[in-house]
Amino acid sequence: MLLSVLLLAATTARAEAPAAEDNTAKARALFQNGLALAQQGELAAALREFEAAYAARPHYSVLYNIAQARAALGRPVEAIAAFQSYLADGGKHISEARREEVEALIATNRRRIGQLRISGGNAATRVWLDGRELSESARGQAISLAQGEHSLVFWDGSAPPESRTLLLQAEDAVEVSMPEQATIPPPQQTFAHLAISCGVPDVDVDVVGIGQIKTPQTQPWVVPTGDLSVRFSRPGYPARTLSVRATEGSVAQLDCNERPLSPVPPQLAARLNLVLKPADADVFVDGQPYLGGALPAGQHQLSVEHDGFVSVARRISVEAGKTRLLQISLTQTRHERERLRREQTQSHTAALVLGGLALGALGASAGVYAWNSGRYDDFQAKRASGKASPDDAARIQRGDDAALSLLVVGGVLGVSGAWLYFSAP
Repeated sequence: MLLSVLLLAATTARAEAPAAEDNTAKARALFQNGLALAQQGELAAALREFEAAYAARPHYSVLYNIAQARAALGRPVEAIAAFQSYLADGGKHISEARREEVEALIATNRRRIGQLRISGGNAATRVWLDGRELSESARGQAISLAQGEHSLVFWDGSAPPESRTLLLQAEDAVEVSMPEQATIPPPQQTFAHLAISCGVPDVDVDVVGIGQIKTPQTQPWVVPTGDLSVRFSRPGYPARTLSVRATEGSVAQLDCNERPLSPVPPQLAARLNLVLKPADADVFVDGQPYLGGALPAGQHQLSVEHDGFVSVARRISVEAGKTRLLQISLTQTRHERERLRREQTQSHTAALVLGGLALGALGASAGVYAWNSGRYDDFQAKRASGKASPDDAARIQRGDDAALSLLVVGGVLGVSGAWLYFSAP
């Protein structure tokens, strides 16, 4: 039902500007990719496709899929937000039965959430929750979090950051006090941003003395100014340590530039068996061309591209010692479909013209042959009476040659027209 709603929205959008039509086609392709990925159990990749479809062409029906994927991935807080937006945006278009179902799902997800409140400390202390910095106003408020393990980092600038791990149970309300502040006012500290660029997912990034994250990291990370040492590591890849200077008010850029070990250690080696349509599509794994061969076990970013087709990008997981089969069919872009239709029309028109010429040539051949047959009968009668001349025989032979030539031309034109018609794209 959701797909039909999206297609209905796409049909309505055809009356709008070309840019809107492009967005609708893109949203439809992304949504269909998301459905296929969800059926394969690739929920994280499906969620990214659904969110991209909604960004390209917002429609309330897609929010239902986004909410379901978030809930299945253990992100109940975000799932509830998407479900509530779905109900609000859908309004009267949502049936009473579906509304009751969604409200029940919201209640179920609420039972998977606990509350965290951070108290104590002062404005000098900075707090990071699961890698994201909290504003000062958020510290005294109840924060809804999914049940499970969460990380807290406290830093007042006077000593190395203090890290804590919190295990939150469903429907719990937990209060955490920030560490005592230094009695001596900390020196004035300036800050910068560090942007980590890495085509390989699940790489551990350790900014020495500051904290750890995993790729991909979409937002720049707040760091103290100065020289930073950053370590990158992931099984199957060489561990690397890079240095970067962070300047106040600027964004320091650092690329992990990770490449798998060659050869990949046997105990970590996994393989892909790709069945592509079109078969000559270009394949990239973690931003690099993929020509087959072993990959380190774990997550990878796969993209498949071909001129005239909508590219597919998804996060995949491969297991050591196993080969994963993936079947990927690319969808033609609207412009490519229109180009192929034009070529088909031109080919069919040319085929019909050639067919007409072929019929004309064959008809002319039959006419010449019939006329020449009459002349041949006359020639035979003259020869019996002794009145035939060599010129008469030569003229009859030329008539036969003309009929045969027209027959050959008609055949060639007919075959060419048929080939053009049936080989059209």
